[in-house]
Amino acid sequence: MALRSLLALGCLAVLGMAMPVLEIIIGRFLTCSPLWMKWMSWGRFVHAALPLKILIGQMAWKFLAGSFGKLETYVRDYIVELECTILEESIPVTMSEDDNDEEIDNDDNDSDVFDNDDGEIDNDVFDNDDNDFIATDGDAVIDDKDSMEDYDSDNDSEEEYDFDEDDY
Repeated sequence: MALRSLLALGCLAVLGMAMPVLEIIIGRFLTCSPLWMKWMSWGRFVHAALPLKILIGQMAWKFLAGSFGKLETYVRDYIVELECTILEESIPVTMSEDDNDEEIDNDDNDSDVFDNDDGEIDNDVFDNDDNDFIATDGDAVIDDKDSMEDYDSDNDSEEEYDFDEDDY
């Protein structure tokens, strides 16, 4: 709300400062002969009914309000970008090594995954059926070795697919 008020006040100040120049330009335009030679084409809008004048005024207001909204969005984005730049420069992003060591994992005991003697992965940890139950959210067991069928990645099945060009 404050940004909108300051922006409106700034626009009015600029308009006020440019008013003498605008007054001269508008005065010259209104007194030029080509404008008055075309009176028959635009004169009917001057004597138009009130609803048409209200409609034209409404369209002009919507155009000005939309333009002011775009200006406000541009100024807001610019100010936010400036604030982010200032914050990035003034607040340190990295942490010191002393603080970082405490926040990492305090569990240095990896004996359940690694073999203690040579540092290789112990495969017995990953071969139990509990991991299969968790991986499928308890719906099914993945490694049922008795009923498992081989997956045919070459699609050498007996069923042939017939695609007609008319279908596409």
